[in-house]
Amino acid sequence: MNVVKLGELIEKWSEAGFPYLAEDERKPIEQGFLELFGALRKGDERVRADLEFLDSKFSKPILTDYDLKEHFSRLMQKCGVDEKQRALFENKLQVSDICAKVPMERLRDDRCLYVAVDKEADTQYQKRAENILTRIIEAKGEANELLAEILKDNPVIFYFEDRNGQDACMSEVFLHGKRRPLMVIEKGMMDAAQVNEDYLATTITHELGHWIDFASRPVDYFGKERHWQEYFADISGYQMAKNAGYDAQVLISEKEKFAKRHREWLTRTNKELPDKTIFEERVDLLHNMFGKNDKQVNTLSLIQAKQKMR
Repeated sequence: MNVVKLGELIEKWSEAGFPYLAEDERKPIEQGFLELFGALRKGDERVRADLEFLDSKFSKPILTDYDLKEHFSRLMQKCGVDEKQRALFENKLQVSDICAKVPMERLRDDRCLYVAVDKEADTQYQKRAENILTRIIEAKGEANELLAEILKDNPVIFYFEDRNGQDACMSEVFLHGKRRPLMVIEKGMMDAAQVNEDYLATTITHELGHWIDFASRPVDYFGKERHWQEYFADISGYQMAKNAGYDAQVLISEKEKFAKRHREWLTRTNKELPDKTIFEERVDLLHNMFGKNDKQVNTLSLIQAKQKMR
């Protein structure tokens, strides 16, 4: 595998706006990463430099940090976040240089790129996701109304990945020259026996928060301020879920669980850690902005429970 050539391929792909690739175009990128991650799992630390080199080819910042702060501050206002909460958010941005030193690895596996969109996605999963999305965009609240306006002529495409994990990802696909929001959800997340409605809904609203962010930027911007993106998606996702009647506190409790597992994993792998990881910083921000007892009753769940009792 020629890492330099692979880097050039990724760079061209990035410059084109990350369109979904044909099978013959996608395979070299996917195979290259599989080989590198495979070597890393076997203890070959030399491949870390190759992975860092390839990661540097994925994004080309065009806006300045100041522009990004203005971008997020403007969106926070549009989402109805009050002045005190905005100050908490902007203060958190000040520590982004510190956070950048915190390992961002997410209990990593081999998955790097997604396969082409499955046009025959499971109808049960599709219906469940669409019902949640409808409830979100029809809810009153500035964040929900902003999302509804963004999605009005550009609806979300759902793709259900054949994995039993509980994760989701917001991306985009170019169809007929137009950017379309693409949400990839692992099938384990869609299993009602494993994941309740509040957890699924807050996962979806977090990802939709990313689309509010992405859709409001210049189309040619591909930045790497991942921490800022996550802060905003957490905050806007919390608001949208609460406005739609879901228990938004689930968003915080699930992130607390992940932050704990993440720290335990980093400790086992002998990473040098600061007092707080980025995931712990995110949980702190949500607690400070929304408190631990800001619970919204899931009215849909109550109605369903009453129907069962009858």
